[in-house]
Parts: sequence; structure tokens; C-alpha cells
Amino acid sequence: METKTCHFTVDGEWLTDFVRTRYHYEDAKEHAMSVITCVKGIPLEAAYAVINGDARLGNDKTGDLITLIREPDEPFKEALAQHLKWKAEREAKRKEQELVEQNALAQLLEKAKKEGWMTTQEMAKVLA
Repeated sequence: METKTCHFTVDGEWLTDFVRTRYHYEDAKEHAMSVITCVKGIPLEAAYAVINGDARLGNDKTGDLITLIREPDEPFKEALAQHLKWKAEREAKRKEQELVEQNALAQLLEKAKKEGWMTTQEMAKVLA
């Protein structure tokens, strides 16, 4: 069997955007971490710095090697803060809606019990 070698380069900025998107926006944290930590010379703390906008990846002057640039990416950090705020608000609304639905169900079951629509056993089945 013949073996062939394939050479390629990876753009550091592209890789930065890719791992940040996977981690924060697509909720694929494990995948993002496995991708960035396989880059030679990027320790775990630097990987988290890149993912959270405290650093970024670039390329050396030849374009062949990925380098770590320890400069904050303020536009990304601002966008991430807005995204996390939106995500928290969405989760709070979801929980609030869930409580409203649970309350409505409880009221309906209470009415059914008072008016004899359902037995206690039937109610237990609904709640199970």
C-alpha cells in the first residue's frame, strides 16, 4: 500500500472563531476543547483564554504555525456577554412558563377533584 503525505495549514483566526462558536453558541463544549487542545503548544489555560476572548489564535509570519496572541478580544467579549444575557433571560422565561403550566394543571386537577371529574388514582396517573 502506498502512503502519501498531505500538507495543509489552518488559519488561526478561523480556528479561534470555530472553537468559540462550538463552545458558546452550539453548546459543543467537549468538541471545542478537544479541537483547541490538540493544537501543539496550547495549554489548557490558554485554550480557555481563547474560548472566552482573553486571547486568540493567529499564524506566524510564514503562515505555517499557529500562535497564541494574548490580547483581549473586546468585540467578542461584548457579543458573548450579550449572548449569555439573552440565554439566561430565555431560560428564566422557560422556567416561568413551566411554573405557569404546572400551576394551571394543579388548578385544573383541584377543580376536577372538587367536582368529581376524576378520582385520586386518575389524578396520580396524570401527574406521573
